[in-house]
Amino acid sequence: MRSPKTQTVAQFEHLLQEIKLLTFKRLKTTVEEEKAKQDQLSVIIAKEQKTSNEVKALKEELEKAKKERIHDINKKNEVIRKLKGI
Repeated sequence: MRSPKTQTVAQFEHLLQEIKLLTFKRLKTTVEEEKAKQDQLSVIIAKEQKTSNEVKALKEELEKAKKERIHDINKKNEVIRKLKGI
């Protein structure tokens, strides 16, 4: 049979091994969680850039449509002025 000291050392070694395993799992989980956060952040940044580009394009399109509308109105006003002058 084992002596009480040897049994205590064996229990201590077993406990130490369990602590090491739990610590490793915790550290690994933290790294995995950080990687997942970074991946999610990358996706969000890409979506934001895409959305910003779409907004910019829509603003340009709106500005072009406004200019065309003003040009059309000016043409129609010119026609009206000519017709009133007759």
